[in-house]
Amino acid sequence: MNPTSDFITQLEETPRLRSAASLRSLSRIREALEAMPEQSALDEPVCISLQDALVVMSQLMARLR
Repeated sequence: MNPTSDFITQLEETPRLRSAASLRSLSRIREALEAMPEQSALDEPVCISLQDALVVMSQLMARLR
């Protein structure tokens, strides 16, 4: 199993980890967005970590199920 799949599996199997990871990821994403100039274009790219993207993606997919 690769590290990405292992991380997603841990998120799905451990509610406390999922909860803590979600709060940390959303905080980091919010910081990245707040660091952007207010006049930025809506399609301006924002760099986030793969881990943060995986946490948000897994939360969204869980809500769609």
